[in-house]
Amino acid sequence: MRTRQVFRPDRPELVVERCGGARLGNCYNATYYKVTSQRALSMGELRLLQAFMDSGQEFMATQVTRDGEKVPVPPTLDWRTRQGIAPSGTDLVPCSEVEEATDRVVRVIEDVKPSAFHFFVYECECRVDSSD
Repeated sequence: MRTRQVFRPDRPELVVERCGGARLGNCYNATYYKVTSQRALSMGELRLLQAFMDSGQEFMATQVTRDGEKVPVPPTLDWRTRQGIAPSGTDLVPCSEVEEATDRVVRVIEDVKPSAFHFFVYECECRVDSSD
């Protein structure tokens, strides 16, 4: 049985969760979403994800920092600017030994230092005026 050592985070690469909604006025509604990603996202990328959220006329998003503060999401990101975005949190993932043929975890290796995997949290709001 051949094995290899891997760091396998439990957190999915991308999660879009509906967090609620509100009636803002006569025929004016908002729906709220939380997006969690293993990489920093730009406003353009979040707008593409809006297709999974809601088809409102207005879309707003903020990144939630490690301290719970909400900061603006950059309009675009490239490989250089993506590195400068502070993560919302960090998961410490232990090293596991997995069987190569089945990809099944054989054991968790305790004497190897856990690896840090960053994640980013965004709060999004889609607004729609249903009288349009």
